[in-house]
Amino acid sequence: MLAVARDTKAAFEWSDHVEHAVAAGVPPDVIEALKAGGIRDGAFPEPFQAAAQVLQATLGWQNIPAGVQADAIGRYGLHGFIEIVVLSGFYQMFSAINQGFDIS
Repeated sequence: MLAVARDTKAAFEWSDHVEHAVAAGVPPDVIEALKAGGIRDGAFPEPFQAAAQVLQATLGWQNIPAGVQADAIGRYGLHGFIEIVVLSGFYQMFSAINQGFDIS
C-alpha cells in the first residue's frame, strides 16, 4: 500500500497506512526508503524486494516478467502473489478516486 501511495502521490493513503505497515512488521528503514524514493530508487531487503519488483510492473501498467512472477510465487506462494497484484490495482483505484475528490 505504501508503495502505491508513494507512486500515485496519494498523501491520505500514505498517512492512513504507515501505522498499519509498522504494526505488520515493515522495518522503519524500508518505510523511509519508500517515502524518499519509492520502489524504483533502490533495493530493499527480502522479503520486500520481491514485492517491489512486482509493484514496479503493476504501477507501470506493464506485464510482470515471468522471472519476477516465479520469484514472488516462490517467496509468497501463489495466493500471496495474487494478493500483491490485486491490492496494487485496488489501491491505485482508491488513489485515483481520492485525487479526483482532492482528498488530502
